Amino acid sequence: MDPGIMHQVKQLYEVDKLSQRQIATQLGISRKRVLRILRGERVSKPIRETIFKPYERLVQEWYREYPFLRVTQVYERLKGYGYTGGYDTVKIHTQSLRRKKKRWFHELEFLPGEEAQVDWMEWRFPFGILYGFVLILAYSRYLYVHFYPRHSLEFFLDGHLRAFREMEGVA
Repeated sequence: MDPGIMHQVKQLYEVDKLSQRQIATQLGISRKRVLRILRGERVSKPIRETIFKPYERLVQEWYREYPFLRVTQVYERLKGYGYTGGYDTVKIHTQSLRRKKKRWFHELEFLPGEEAQVDWMEWRFPFGILYGFVLILAYSRYLYVHFYPRHSLEFFLDGHLRAFREMEGVA
């Protein structure tokens, strides 16, 4: 049981002299639970064995033999062995057994002020189209946006100057 709720129940009962029904209503819990707390009963839920437990060793053997098995393949195989549980249960229990996919990109690291990325974005409004000059700093992910009536070299350079001024950088 939540110690905070237990404390509140005892406070409301002993100090504020509220009835069990009033406490239950105020805290949004059942009267039965209020009574258990006041009696000092501790209710623990029995630990259930999962429906997947009898199949764990079998699945581990499959993954040792075929490390790249997909969850759907394991699920279909288990159904052949009489498994009656759901796909999500298999997915959760096989997560640690499945091979991790390799990352196909290199994570880039930048020092503060080392790199920024700039692009134009088009926003459509009821009154027309505005073009946003967007500058994002690679290190801090700080985002600067300024709108212009069109995109041109003049506005591109102005966007840089405004962004540097905003970030108190050097232009």
